[in-house]
Amino acid sequence: MSVTTLRRALASVAAAAFVLLAGPHPATAATGSAPPAVKYYAVSSSYQGQPEFLFEIAQRVLGNGNRATDIFDLNKGRQEPDGDTVSDPTVIRPGWFLQLPGDAKGDGVITGVIPTVHPDPSGTLVKYYWVSDSYQGKPEFLAEIAQRFLGDPNRAQDLFALNKDRKEPNGGTLTDPAKIAPGWFVKLPEDAKGDGFIAGPLPHLGPATAGQPSASKGSGSGSGSASAPKASGSAGAPSASAGAPAASSGSKSSSGALVLILAIVLAALIVAGAVWWALRAGLFAKLGTRMRARRSGKPRPAAPRDDAAAWTIDRVLRTLATACSTGGRPLPGVAAVVVGTDTITLRLARPDEQPPRGWSADDQGRTWTAPLRLLQSAAVDDALPTPYPRLVSAGDTDSGRVLLNLAEAHGLISIEGDGRHTRPLIADWIRELSGSPWSRGTTVLRIGFGSGAEDLPGVEDAPTIEAAAATLEENDGGVLVLAHAPSGREPERVGALAGAGDGRWSVLVLGSPKNAGWRLVADAAGTLDTGLLNEPVRLHGKRPLEHA
Repeated sequence: MSVTTLRRALASVAAAAFVLLAGPHPATAATGSAPPAVKYYAVSSSYQGQPEFLFEIAQRVLGNGNRATDIFDLNKGRQEPDGDTVSDPTVIRPGWFLQLPGDAKGDGVITGVIPTVHPDPSGTLVKYYWVSDSYQGKPEFLAEIAQRFLGDPNRAQDLFALNKDRKEPNGGTLTDPAKIAPGWFVKLPEDAKGDGFIAGPLPHLGPATAGQPSASKGSGSGSGSASAPKASGSAGAPSASAGAPAASSGSKSSSGALVLILAIVLAALIVAGAVWWALRAGLFAKLGTRMRARRSGKPRPAAPRDDAAAWTIDRVLRTLATACSTGGRPLPGVAAVVVGTDTITLRLARPDEQPPRGWSADDQGRTWTAPLRLLQSAAVDDALPTPYPRLVSAGDTDSGRVLLNLAEAHGLISIEGDGRHTRPLIADWIRELSGSPWSRGTTVLRIGFGSGAEDLPGVEDAPTIEAAAATLEENDGGVLVLAHAPSGREPERVGALAGAGDGRWSVLVLGSPKNAGWRLVADAAGTLDTGLLNEPVRLHGKRPLEHA
């Protein structure tokens, strides 16, 4: 398409806009489809005495804490009614709504349209509870809620008196103490206690008001991507002005149609303008060049995405660094990390029977273990350096996901065995070192991988060890990856780098070099013998964490 042709198209769109805006508008506005019903969860102030977090919620309602990734992906970017946005998988607040995967089940799961609510404009702090589909496998009712939070089922009458005749998010009203529905919120007396309630401003169904206070850590509920219709517009609700002239309704519908038409026209103008600008700037030609390059076999740079499991592991390891710093003791040398469904286990390079607070030592100090739920809420000093920046994902065992710390090899690390598994494993590790949250800033130097190697941030390439001599000398260190076992005079140079006491470089070799400190052997069945664990690792159980 030429620039001249595009100008004519823009002129036609503009002319059509004037015709639509000047012409008569329909008397009735188009009706949109109702928001879909989904499964969701209202974050409470605590669970088993601890603040809630994604890993714990996933463990409870999905049966696997590592599926916190799924929950985060469903909610990332959603603005909650307190004005904050779901952007960090380690940060959620009481009163937020989290959409859940369709297979979620158990206590706290609500099925319906995620309500649109705001904290009460007055900012008055109260205790309240969101009614879920069931509790311990049975439908919820006021007497059961009173028993749970007040210790007396007879106090259901107190709950009824506090909530009687208040409009609920689905348009219903509490008029019968024997009838409540999932997705309703129930205000609780001040003496309520236990897991599941929220402390914050009571949810407000009306529009947000200017200067409305943000909810504190005990805030009211959040809104989701699918919002419920306002109570005043609920199906079957009587009109607020039944005797109003019909022209008033027609005027509102006409205004709605006008706004819709104007929005469509403006969107068309914006798209057309963007295309015109792209043509002038030659962007389509550049895109065509890139696509042709891709078809020719040259890989495109990969952009690692955030992953809740990766962020969870990163936070847990940072809590360890903080606890060690607070206790005035050094970080332990960690050879391997195993992340289970509810615990994390560190396989130490050197035994240590004095772990910091929150951790327990086993196997004569060879392993440290801690519950993920408690560590998620532990203090983190972000000013401390990343504790283990050379961790890579090896795969899965029956105990959980396994990560190896390349920095603890203190010698060559050989990746041997079936090439169908070893080459993808090396590629995955390079990708993970480039993109995982704990490896940011780690330099990766590839030797002998050729021009077709994947272009990744922080990853440099050289054809030979000799060609990379300057980088190896001047750089602060990182991970050196060789596409094949060194030959000629290379073994001496590579061995000196890997065995240096300063630990600047960890050296990975795809092949079987002599004198390797760690030998990782992959067999044809896709299992990896690490020599560090008591069981083999299944290579294809998980992809690298930043792509999981």
